[in-house]
Amino acid sequence: MPRPKAAPPHSWTIRIDFHATLPQTQGNVRENVMTPLLNRQIHLVTGKGGVGKSLVSCVLAHLFEQGGHKTLLVQLHAKDAHSQPMETRPITADLHQARDNLWVVNIDPAKALTEYITLKIRSEKISEALVNRPTIKQFLKFVPSMAELNMLGKIWYHAEETQGRRRRFDRVVVDCPPTGHALKFVDVARTVFSVAPGGMMGDETRRIMHTLQDPSRSCLHVVTGLEELMIKETVELIAQAEKSATAPLGYLICNGVQEPMFGPEDLQHLAQTHEDLHHDVPSPLKNALQIALNRAQAESRQGMYLNKLKGVRSNMPMLMLPLIEKAELRSPDLRELGQWLVQQVPSVKGAPS
Repeated sequence: MPRPKAAPPHSWTIRIDFHATLPQTQGNVRENVMTPLLNRQIHLVTGKGGVGKSLVSCVLAHLFEQGGHKTLLVQLHAKDAHSQPMETRPITADLHQARDNLWVVNIDPAKALTEYITLKIRSEKISEALVNRPTIKQFLKFVPSMAELNMLGKIWYHAEETQGRRRRFDRVVVDCPPTGHALKFVDVARTVFSVAPGGMMGDETRRIMHTLQDPSRSCLHVVTGLEELMIKETVELIAQAEKSATAPLGYLICNGVQEPMFGPEDLQHLAQTHEDLHHDVPSPLKNALQIALNRAQAESRQGMYLNKLKGVRSNMPMLMLPLIEKAELRSPDLRELGQWLVQQVPSVKGAPS
């Protein structure tokens, strides 16, 4: 596989970390875990809306697919954000195989409930008739978190599903709801179990809960951008995730990091030169200097935001994805971003080379 056109991470994370006084990450990401993070089966991806969590979900799914793993990429009753970058046909509530190692689905809660009832009573017609009854629909709307439980149950079912002597899917990547909603979604099994610990529902919610809390199988990745509000919500989200122990923490993924062109001394020099410019300096030179100054200032802010994440890095290894300035990303871009990720991780089974 050809290397990315941009410089590999080790040539620029040092510059970023120098600005931000953070330790170097390349080839030195610590994973004090039972199973290396990218080798786990279930990958829950969340982050504030607009940070690129759907993109990161696609990058992970593409990475696993290219590594030879049978991969299921999941959306949750949302506008389809995966088919374009993954270059598949539109993704619906019907799970389908998009390529040799890739399956996709956009889970609909009502359809998930129908499938669940069908598993129990072995009749799809009766299941559909039950779910479509007005009283049942009203009941499902009334019961808190039932839609979330249906979707979570379907994810768990496919994570446990077997073909022959092995699991059907080696990797399950879930594009979760944003920020705090993700924790409520992942924790819904524990919530229901606390209310109804007995019977069939109690047994199944307990199994879902244990699977998602298993550090050998599951992890929660948090995606952030490098803006003030994004950083603030990310730090709060990670603190809540640690406190609730909803799922083992995975990677903190900084998306859209710009490769530094200037150092701190350059910023000071550019600012001073810009201030000292005479009025008779040609406009093109002024414009070029202003562009350089704006870039240096943006890089300085980027370093400051990375420094703010320093406190959570001891609990979550941090990976960085470069900014790709394209309106629409496609498979080659996902492949490049996936390679950026694995270059920052000590060892990944089945990573493409």
